[in-house]
Amino acid sequence: MTHAQVAARDSHMGTSVADVVINANTAGQPYRLIVECKTEIFPRDLRELIWRLRAIAGQPAGDAMPQFPFISAETISPGAKEILRQEQVGYSDKGGSLFVPAPGAYLFIDKPLRKSAEKKLGAIFQGRRAQVLHAVWEKRGEWFGVHQLAKLIDGAPATVSETLTTAERHNWLEIRGSGPSKERRLADSQAFLDAWSEHQRQAPKPKLKKYFVPGGGLLDVTGKIDAAFANRHALYEITGEAAAQQYAPYLSSVSQVRCRFMDNTASRDALESIDARPVQEGWNLGVLEADSEGEFAFRRHQSIWLASPLKVYLDLLQGAGRSPEMAQHLRETMLQ
Repeated sequence: MTHAQVAARDSHMGTSVADVVINANTAGQPYRLIVECKTEIFPRDLRELIWRLRAIAGQPAGDAMPQFPFISAETISPGAKEILRQEQVGYSDKGGSLFVPAPGAYLFIDKPLRKSAEKKLGAIFQGRRAQVLHAVWEKRGEWFGVHQLAKLIDGAPATVSETLTTAERHNWLEIRGSGPSKERRLADSQAFLDAWSEHQRQAPKPKLKKYFVPGGGLLDVTGKIDAAFANRHALYEITGEAAAQQYAPYLSSVSQVRCRFMDNTASRDALESIDARPVQEGWNLGVLEADSEGEFAFRRHQSIWLASPLKVYLDLLQGAGRSPEMAQHLRETMLQ
């Protein structure tokens, strides 16, 4: 059994101040939590904060009660929680998660992020910010500046700068220089990919418009799409299983094609020219709608236009059947 009570607020501990001091007892073992209160915590915020809390907890308090650092925040990112557990620093968040590495006990409650917090943290993987992160991935191993990335995706420097600042707080980027000459580089590509993958698995699946294109198998359908869109100077990209099979063959055959393009007159004319008929079942062409031309910045041409390996991987994570297996195979072969 655990008991706890607030012993002090804004308490002076030597030369430092703790936001809250909590005296607790677990299974007959007394201890004290030195608490720092924050609104939100990301990995980049932790180094100095943990050092300061440990320094406060290490100061004598006039009794023999052991003292431990503890962080309480409205929102703590998944990456920050993992670091705190590794560092044996306690935490709690507004969603109900709790971690206390107490003497004689180990208290750990892991709750999912609140909807509002999940939406806020996941915003970096959506819209124009996702395009910025896509550019970061394509530039992995290279140093880049804000304006270089903005030009690459035809985006606003302010959006690029804001997105990169958030990515820094997640510890995905390393930095050199400052001011206008500041540059970044992807520091941990797999942690970056893990975070994006987790968001993608939890995100609502995009609406898929289903069509049947008569007269042929996979190669015939993709060939018709390529010719029709080329004739109308319209952008498209093949994604999902059909694209993964081109990049890193995994299945013996694929019968359905997923294609992304913008909903405009040229694209609708292209669909009509290949006699694509809307259906509910028996489809061989699934259409995903793109919001802007920036989404096609990193597509690749291999006789037909394919979405980038990263985008194909993320699309597969939201697929059914053997799509997750194909995603893992693609990651192992193309996304290292």
